[in-house]
Amino acid sequence: LFAEASTLDIEARDPARLQAWLGTHFNRVGRLPDLAGYGFQPVGARLLSNEAGPAALLVFEDRQGQRISLFLRSPGEHFERMPTGQRTDGQLEARYWSHGDYNFALVSAADDTRGESLRRALDVSL
Repeated sequence: LFAEASTLDIEARDPARLQAWLGTHFNRVGRLPDLAGYGFQPVGARLLSNEAGPAALLVFEDRQGQRISLFLRSPGEHFERMPTGQRTDGQLEARYWSHGDYNFALVSAADDTRGESLRRALDVSL
């Protein structure tokens, strides 16, 4: 739904700019993950909301134009702590987990072999 850059609240290929944006909206979020080792650079983000407060969709892209999105949200009444897991639906795969003060979901192409290693790297860095 938010894959086009024109629908992002902030277009930021500069990690420092995106980190500053995250700090404006989230009190205890860690450092923006450096996914360059996996071929991904930040594109931007979109501010969302849920019953527990702000949420965000962070978009990353590789040199071939393949995108992944990282969704982060505060735990709420229905989703306090997410069990680590994954789900495939059609051509997309979602990997989800909780870390620190937030719940996360990483969405990528189901056939992208970087998915699980990205999830592990994100779990450590956020």
